[in-house]
Amino acid sequence: LQLSDFRANWRFTERLPCASCDPQYLRYVGWMLRNDPNFSRAGLFSFTEDEVIRQFLGTIKLFSFDLLPADTFASLIRSEAGQLEKRFPGRFEYYLAPGTGHIVSDDDERFEETIVENVSVLHWYNGLIRRNEDWRTVDHERQ
Repeated sequence: LQLSDFRANWRFTERLPCASCDPQYLRYVGWMLRNDPNFSRAGLFSFTEDEVIRQFLGTIKLFSFDLLPADTFASLIRSEAGQLEKRFPGRFEYYLAPGTGHIVSDDDERFEETIVENVSVLHWYNGLIRRNEDWRTVDHERQ
């Protein structure tokens, strides 16, 4: 699979609000929070060593199929998500769990068993969807 095929299959440029926009999707979330009145809240869940997303970001950022190093990925995601959290208080929060997992779903025991700062992924997602007042950023390395 070539990079051009990868970009075409994911249709990156069709999903961006403008031709000159940064293809980093977290930055696109910021654009939507700022410009779309119907987009009131957003959240990000990730494992800090997720190999699938590290491959994806390595492809976008480095224009190769190199795996983004885990420490670089964790730093990048904390930086980007942290900026959104500061710019949109109460409207953007994130949950970072340790490990190499990719996603969790309601048929995966990790949905309830992944717990950081005494908050399960299930509880965090429910807070996002139901607009619970205790919905907040959860990060296993945040001080």
